[in-house]
Amino acid sequence: MSTIFTSDLHSVQRFLQGKVRDIYAVDDAHLLIVATDRLSAFDVVLPTPIPDKGRILTAMSNFWFARTTALVPNHLTTRRLEDVLTPEEVAQVHDRAVIVRRIAPLPVEAIVRGYIAGSAWAEYQQQGTLVACSSPPACASRNDCRSPCSRRRRKRQRESMTSISRLRTWSLYLAGGGDWPSKYVTPACGYITSRSNTR
Repeated sequence: MSTIFTSDLHSVQRFLQGKVRDIYAVDDAHLLIVATDRLSAFDVVLPTPIPDKGRILTAMSNFWFARTTALVPNHLTTRRLEDVLTPEEVAQVHDRAVIVRRIAPLPVEAIVRGYIAGSAWAEYQQQGTLVACSSPPACASRNDCRSPCSRRRRKRQRESMTSISRLRTWSLYLAGGGDWPSKYVTPACGYITSRSNTR
């Protein structure tokens, strides 16, 4: 296992540092994103990293981006790290970095759950809502939701989060009806279930 708390690349210019990811400018059209092993909770970066966390995050992200690319285009490219980094730098961030298209980010994080727990379950029990959603799925218990439910949070400066409604999400560049995050989750759930049934 290996651990990287902060990446150290000099062939590219540091562009931004988030709670977990370090971002570098490759050129006017591309960025290099490094998933470090930093651990964050409640918008705070904790001092002890988790070995290989960044490698796992990158592998999971690349897998699901590949499976959903027919549903929505994404920012991934086929450019190789070797094209912009030295051999030593490639070894440092191997399996935890990708070169992506430089695009305007949508400042919204969508969390889609098949189960409800914590404060969301307490809200559902008390009000029958889920983060201002007027028609949440029917849930007999926190482990028994009939369909995925989504929660949206707006990313603000330094990656802090604020919960927002579906209407507010649409006002932030989205249009159309339906619970848009869930349409990506349904195929994913089907894949996961099929894999689980083979074990």
